[in-house]
Amino acid sequence: MSATTRTMTAPPSTAYKIVDVPELQRDVIKRYAVPGTFVGASEKESPWVPFGTNAAIRHLAF
Repeated sequence: MSATTRTMTAPPSTAYKIVDVPELQRDVIKRYAVPGTFVGASEKESPWVPFGTNAAIRHLAF
């Protein structure tokens, strides 16, 4: 261990707090979201689409 490296001397904390983060679109999410769904990684679920002349991006199909 070098002279500039210091080890942690305090014990790990078991304290935690759940924080409610403000969601600007909460009403839209409640209205349109489908619980338990996700965007898959396959080409069928999220295909590459042209973006300009020299690029492509993944299209997130919901």
